[in-house]
Amino acid sequence: FSDPSKLDNVERAQTGWSEPFTMIAWFAPTGNLVLLPYTLLPFSRAVYYWLITNVMIVFFSALLIWGNNTSHKWIPLVAAFSFSMTLLSLIFGQVNTLVMLGVALFLFFSASRYDYAMGASLVLTTIKPHLLILTLPLLLLDIVRRRQWRVFAGFVGALAGSALILFYFYPAWPVSFWHLVASGMDSAREAPTLSGLLVMAGDCIWGQWIWAIGLFFAIIVWWKRGKEWDRRSLIDVSIIVGMMLAPIGWSYDQIMLLFPLLSV
Repeated sequence: FSDPSKLDNVERAQTGWSEPFTMIAWFAPTGNLVLLPYTLLPFSRAVYYWLITNVMIVFFSALLIWGNNTSHKWIPLVAAFSFSMTLLSLIFGQVNTLVMLGVALFLFFSASRYDYAMGASLVLTTIKPHLLILTLPLLLLDIVRRRQWRVFAGFVGALAGSALILFYFYPAWPVSFWHLVASGMDSAREAPTLSGLLVMAGDCIWGQWIWAIGLFFAIIVWWKRGKEWDRRSLIDVSIIVGMMLAPIGWSYDQIMLLFPLLSV
């Protein structure tokens, strides 16, 4: 991954890509680990099975987000599969559903008091961390503040395990990942965010760092009043604000808004 020439060859050979540029997937190497089993299949079959997998992920994530409410189980399913951003994510084969699953599992294991699994589930959120650009840092800080060390150990342990597997398959993955991040930050994109609006207005630099300012103030507010918040409210609000402040992110990435949507 992150080798434009190899990506270009694969795209043109397998997908019929004919545009004069290479389409690069913007997600972290942990996402490659999830997709690794699909590389054992021919591309056309992998596409089919990934679609089925994505449908199942959305199905179970919606039920997990709904929580312990035993009645009206049809509501989260109808809400999830009638949400336009869900349909776009399925059509375009996105991996943002894995980020949604990670947060949904975090809430589920939190209610079930499985601390290590609770922390390990957050590894899925590192696949596209810009979708949780405020949420993930605040959750990690909240875990430390509550001294839930087993939860933190689950996250660190799963992250370290993922890194070891990546080193086994591709020792140079940190360098490639850095090149991917650097190339992304070097380009200004008209994304549906405040950063994208600034790009359209002619500012191609400052918009990319709005999220850092937002995170700074979010941490201050959390530090002063965070003890009074429940985690579901923290997740809902930080996702909404983070979606606006993220430097990149497209319409299908707004599938993360299912969390506040199902709260409503």
